[in-house]
Amino acid sequence: MDAKPGGREWRAAVEALAGTDERHLFTFEGHVADLTARDRPLLDHIDTRTMVGDIARIGRKLSRLGDLGYQEVIYTPTGPDVPRELRAFVTARALA
Repeated sequence: MDAKPGGREWRAAVEALAGTDERHLFTFEGHVADLTARDRPLLDHIDTRTMVGDIARIGRKLSRLGDLGYQEVIYTPTGPDVPRELRAFVTARALA
């Protein structure tokens, strides 16, 4: 993790919270459902816009991931209309 941007600071925060036998629990805290305050600074180092766009754009991006060898995508719909978000993602996936 130290070689990644912000990784050394992130690791230090995890090490300060727990001993070696419990650190893995802090590493996955909120995984796929919530972004912890400890993990939030990592967003400064990644492109959070890679999967933002209309249905056609998301479909193209999903297709590119498949071309690169990815076999899974974790999608967590959010916002005030989760059923609409799910339908849009399914439609985008069908375009991929």
